[in-house]
Amino acid sequence: MNEAIAIMIVLLGASFGVGWIAWVVATNIRLTKTAKAQAEVQARLLEKFGSGRDLIEYMQTEAGRHFVEAVASERANPFGRILGAVQVGLILTLLGLAFLLMRMRVPDSPEALLMFGGSALAVGIGFLLSSIVSYGLSKSWGLFDRKSSIQK
Repeated sequence: MNEAIAIMIVLLGASFGVGWIAWVVATNIRLTKTAKAQAEVQARLLEKFGSGRDLIEYMQTEAGRHFVEAVASERANPFGRILGAVQVGLILTLLGLAFLLMRMRVPDSPEALLMFGGSALAVGIGFLLSSIVSYGLSKSWGLFDRKSSIQK
């Protein structure tokens, strides 16, 4: 019985690890492509202006404001990062609780269930606390207000 549980834990851990690595790689590829595309568009747009006055006039138009919003959207929007931390925190917390509950239910359960369950629970709670602190800091620094004032 203990070997079956140990194999299950190893397979779950390996699956989680592979999935996490794939998610990190995909996210980094997407962000890199987005940043390169934005930089290319910005460079082409700046090349079209003959003088600083033309650029200032363009920035005062509706299209210019949208251009500035697109440039600042990734850095000025803390919602995505906070939501991501909440999602990861909830998933890891529930995974940790599941391992701990499984350890209580399975007779002669291996110590690995306690180790994985406690670790996942601690990291999950850490992500949740991190998202709470990030939300509080973003709100106190006015990052949410800046985003809503840009859209107006």
